[in-house]
Amino acid sequence: MQIVDEYKAKIQLGLEKYRMSDYNAAIILFNNAIDFNPYNFEGYMHRGNSFYQLKDYQKAIFDYNRSLELNNINSVVYRYIGIVHYELKEYNKAINDFSKCIELNPHDFDAFFNRGLAKIVAKDFSAAIKDFNVCINGNPKDLKALTNRGLCYLWQNDFDNALENFNQVIAQDADSYMALYNRGTTYYEMHDDQLAIADFNKCLSLKPDKLRPLNYIAKIQFYNQEYDLAIENFKKLVEIYPQDLDSMLLLGLTYVAKSEYELAIKAFSLIIELDPHHRDAYFNRGLANFHQQNYNQAIEDYQQQLNLNPNDYECFSNMGLAYLKLKDYQQAINIFNQLLLINPTSAKDISRLGQVYYELHDFSNAIKYFAKLLDLSPQDKENLYRLGLSYYNTSNFSQAIEIFSTLIENSKTDLDPANPANYINALFNRGLAYKFSQNYQLAKEDFAQVYSINLNDLEALYNYAVMCRYLKLFTLASEKLNILIEQGFDNYKCYLERGLVNLDLHEYDLAISDFTKTIEINPASYNGYFNRACVYEDRELYNEAITDLHKCVEIKPDAYTYFVLANNYAKSNQTNPAILFYSKCLELNNTYSEAFYSRGCMYFDVQDFSQAIIDFTLTIELTPNYHDALYNRALAYYSLSQFDLALTDLNQITSNEQFGADYFLNLGNCHYMLKKYPQALVHYDAALKMAPNYALAFKNRGDCKDKLKDKKGAKSDWQKAKDLQ
Repeated sequence: MQIVDEYKAKIQLGLEKYRMSDYNAAIILFNNAIDFNPYNFEGYMHRGNSFYQLKDYQKAIFDYNRSLELNNINSVVYRYIGIVHYELKEYNKAINDFSKCIELNPHDFDAFFNRGLAKIVAKDFSAAIKDFNVCINGNPKDLKALTNRGLCYLWQNDFDNALENFNQVIAQDADSYMALYNRGTTYYEMHDDQLAIADFNKCLSLKPDKLRPLNYIAKIQFYNQEYDLAIENFKKLVEIYPQDLDSMLLLGLTYVAKSEYELAIKAFSLIIELDPHHRDAYFNRGLANFHQQNYNQAIEDYQQQLNLNPNDYECFSNMGLAYLKLKDYQQAINIFNQLLLINPTSAKDISRLGQVYYELHDFSNAIKYFAKLLDLSPQDKENLYRLGLSYYNTSNFSQAIEIFSTLIENSKTDLDPANPANYINALFNRGLAYKFSQNYQLAKEDFAQVYSINLNDLEALYNYAVMCRYLKLFTLASEKLNILIEQGFDNYKCYLERGLVNLDLHEYDLAISDFTKTIEINPASYNGYFNRACVYEDRELYNEAITDLHKCVEIKPDAYTYFVLANNYAKSNQTNPAILFYSKCLELNNTYSEAFYSRGCMYFDVQDFSQAIIDFTLTIELTPNYHDALYNRALAYYSLSQFDLALTDLNQITSNEQFGADYFLNLGNCHYMLKKYPQALVHYDAALKMAPNYALAFKNRGDCKDKLKDKKGAKSDWQKAKDLQ
């Protein structure tokens, strides 16, 4: 009896030291007790508890196991071992320990509670709820069990049950920080921002040093686009705890949302200084640099991120986009092709690759990728628009019209009156496609609809006016152009277009006035000078036309302009300058048959028949059925006494109506010179049948009859010729 009393005394002294948190002294006393009686389980159990408090978990486990060897039905020791295993994060072992405790003592609510905590960590929330239910059934005021059961429901997204549990806790303890915090988190997940913020603010009033409620408040402000408030709170978090990289990251993202990219870059850079391996910081700094158009720096950031995570698909794609912005098209193509090998149906990368080819003006390849994306995302309006533009740029107007029509139809269902961008852009570009496919009526209708939606779209009104001119609705065209000029819309184009309308209306003075205003606005206006020259030419003011056309060739020395300039010299009987500028025209375009013909006519006029024949021959080679060239070459041959060649050319003319009686006269002359008088007589007769008062035909027929010994007939024809002169 004395031995037992002495053992218990040592145990009691050890427990007193334990309760005083003097665990080392307690261990010494428990050692003495164990030395005095090594076969009593209590000493090992209490010494194990002391080792646990000192976080010497392995010694604690050793003592607990020794205690169980001496008394394997002591349920509480299993609970103690379970708590140690929980601290060591050996959760399955902990669950087994708590379960053994419960087998021995089904009323050990602490074991149920701790097993519930271990099951939470193991993410077996339903099983954890069952354990907490036991605790709560045993003690309905077990606030810890209620709180943790609420957490299980929260993590199962069972928000109603979660709130019910947290509300029960708060009803019993209005200042329960954990219940308030978790209820705020539940409201946050439910997007009930006002109630969430109310709970988080209460948490901050209870424990101002806690950061997580403030972090949630800042997040809510961020998602609600209350960026200034969010920035203020994220700054507080970082000031309180400079190592809070999550808050620093969110601060940077808030700056990005406000388009304050420089501040965002500073925030992300600070994160990288603190943690050179922070992947999100590199990625988001890359995005901020991209928005700042610091594309090279963005690429460096993306590369750093890829060094840390080579499989970051989105980062690699963004790097390709940065190369696209730098117009390093080959690098961009290489990246997007690599990405499409990994994921051949990546809509984003297919779209970006199409965009690369579009910017390269490789519209065939652009169409290939935009069309591929169309198969994946038929409703992607941006892609439809780019596909339509690509067809438009390849002059495949019918296909462009079909794509724009699809986009217009799709956009009708979600047309936002405040921002009908897709609908208007598609209408406008379909109008352009109709215009260039010469379907002016439909083009006019599209431009009219665009303008009716947006009365500030003067470009649409301008194109509407142009279509009216093409459709010969000159009054309507003029009316719309007057409106545009009054509003100051691109007066250069409007005066030019109104000048063309007045030209079509034969209002030459008004046309000249408009073209002159065009030139005043833009002294380098080729179209202004050229069209004014055309009016001068129509009015036979050739010198004025020549002056304007010289300005034109200074601005744009092309073949056609030289041709028109030469024509005006020809019409003003200035043969040598005409020949000079026809020659300049032909230097630029040696297949311009009309220029060869016109220069041939000039050579003919100065009686350089050999050179005229060369030009007429070149004309005929380029345009074999050019009857004027054949006819005039025949005249040139005739002038050089090459009558056989002249006759050959005249006989090649299959339609002679345009030359009238002269054609038959010249046929007669050729036969006459070749002494083929009967044939000549037939052609003179044909000439006089067509022109009964043709004096020269009577005179030449008289000569022919004389050769045929028809003296009487000859005298009669000569007399008629004399009478008609």
